[in-house]
Amino acid sequence: PLQIRMVSDTKQLMDANTAYCEKQKVFQLLEGLMSRLIVEQPDDPIAFLIGALQSERKPRVILASVDSEVLAAQAETLSKSSGLVLVDVEHVANTILTSSVGEEAKKYLDRGEQLPDALVVQALTQRLLANDCQTKGWVLTSFPKTIEQAQLLLSMGNLPTLYVHLEVPGEQTLMRLQQRPGYSAEGVRAHLALHERAQKQMAPLFASVAYRVEAGGEKGPVAERVARLLSAALPSRAPRPAPAVALVGPPGSGTAEQAARLADKFGVILISADELVEIAVLQGTPVGLKAKRYRETDTNGAVPDELICTLVIERLAKEDCRRHGWILEGFPRTSAQATYISERGVAVRDFVTLELSDELALREMTGRRIDPEDGKVYHLLRMPTSLPQTVVARLAQHPRDTEEVSTRRLAAWNSGKAGVIAHYGSAAHSLDASVGDEKLFERLSPFVLRKDERHLLG
Repeated sequence: PLQIRMVSDTKQLMDANTAYCEKQKVFQLLEGLMSRLIVEQPDDPIAFLIGALQSERKPRVILASVDSEVLAAQAETLSKSSGLVLVDVEHVANTILTSSVGEEAKKYLDRGEQLPDALVVQALTQRLLANDCQTKGWVLTSFPKTIEQAQLLLSMGNLPTLYVHLEVPGEQTLMRLQQRPGYSAEGVRAHLALHERAQKQMAPLFASVAYRVEAGGEKGPVAERVARLLSAALPSRAPRPAPAVALVGPPGSGTAEQAARLADKFGVILISADELVEIAVLQGTPVGLKAKRYRETDTNGAVPDELICTLVIERLAKEDCRRHGWILEGFPRTSAQATYISERGVAVRDFVTLELSDELALREMTGRRIDPEDGKVYHLLRMPTSLPQTVVARLAQHPRDTEEVSTRRLAAWNSGKAGVIAHYGSAAHSLDASVGDEKLFERLSPFVLRKDERHLLG
């Protein structure tokens, strides 16, 4: 029976509706149905939609790259490994006379004129509607190359489920193309610039399904990374009121620093569970007084999950978090904490884990040093050469950064990691924290952007 649950808080109802749409992939479903209606234009739309709902949706992938050799090789490998039909727009153009627009295309070819993009897209759409593409899915290469082509492709209902740009170092492409007859260094650089400009223009059109994949190495590993994207949960099309991100990782992975940068640049509200406890203790609130007693009586000074979760839930319910979105740093760290806040209405849309080996994590923690006079934090491996020796001499190690304590903190993180990641399922994401601060920040940024800002190729 249909049950209508009355919710007094309108914002809570909106969050619940959005969570449902994301969980059930409602917007992806509607988008897919509408695109097929536009493309196929059946005589009986209702019967067509019923059939479409009963059939399994297949992947629709666009592969792009500035390097045609890399693109062709990776597309063929992906097609063979994933069973997708490889569609090359060059082949479609060469066989266009046999398509439904063949007569119109012949007029241009007879005059020695270039085929209009609109005709090519019509022929391409016919190919993508072929039975093999519909039953197996497809991977399209060499198209679109301009924003006009992209707009035509999408207007015909050809909506990809994945857009992957294969990243190849410019120097590598430059060296390879220069070896070919008729290619100059200047011409290749112009080609690279034109491609990059086109990608930036098309970025907003594919933002919700776009990814970059490093493709400068061997074919196999690259194809495997693209294949993993095929099996991963696709980004939701549901309209998001605001970002709701939890950023966690082992001690030393830099979650606090990255969260602070993200909050500063994108205007989301930064929430630290540890800081909430500190503030509550200092202010002497009822929860703070309880936390203080546990700190004074517990052997490890541990505060119960219930108290920490209560503070987190109260803070996330405030208007600034609802309006601007939030990034919750370093929490939850266990499945018990995640379950507690989830059952009380906290919907984490993206749970991001920074991955760092135990060896690197310990090196990061034990190498930190603090200036007792101004509180600035330095690291033995990245000490500024301009730092005065008087400052270096007074730097001290925080008690929590000793090897013994660091090892204990790392063990606690490792014991809860698998459970909390499993709790969030398809909302969980993993990023390598060893890639460097700038690259990591670039990869984290899309998670705190609203959907219509997620131009991942920009």
